[in-house]
Amino acid sequence: MQYGPGVLAFAVYTTQYQLLPYQRTAGVLNELAGLRISPGTLQRAVLAAVTCLEAPVNAIRRALIAVPVAYAGETGRRVNGNLYTGYTYSALTGLRPASLIPNVVPRPWMRSAC
Repeated sequence: MQYGPGVLAFAVYTTQYQLLPYQRTAGVLNELAGLRISPGTLQRAVLAAVTCLEAPVNAIRRALIAVPVAYAGETGRRVNGNLYTGYTYSALTGLRPASLIPNVVPRPWMRSAC
């Protein structure tokens, strides 16, 4: 069975941002929408998102490196007793953040082919 971009985007969001395990995300999709989706399909959706977002993320990285003033922040998170650090980067350009790198992130970002 094929799933639409909305289902796959929701799966990526729940597994990568909300940090739900693949099995639990599959259960949520079954409970909320009656979709019997396998954890393997969810993992393939995440890998497709990684592929789709590789070029935009690299473009953002290059743009941040090129600006004269960049800010970095970090935050810690414990996962199974281990401390992991996540980093965020931004730049002061006098422009809205979305206009820093125009037309980099495709909309919608999750399509069958990027």
